[in-house]
Amino acid sequence: MTTTGEVAQRVGEDRPRSCPGGCGRSVPSGVYVCRECWRALPPASRRAVNAAWRAVREANTETIHEAIARYERVTADAALILGSRMGL
Repeated sequence: MTTTGEVAQRVGEDRPRSCPGGCGRSVPSGVYVCRECWRALPPASRRAVNAAWRAVREANTETIHEAIARYERVTADAALILGSRMGL
């Protein structure tokens, strides 16, 4: 299970970059800020970042589920059409 801090720190980048907290440390792909800068943020700010990140993640998950459902409908329709043309 991930902690809320780990969830908030994740960002979708492919390569390490400089910590946006201004400390100059390198942060790995998928991490928002380094651990020290994260802990230096006031708890209310960390909660706000976590809430925003969860909202984005949930919106993306919903979009992905909609795309999968659309794909399944289209392929099912195509199978019916092809099957009727082939006499199946």
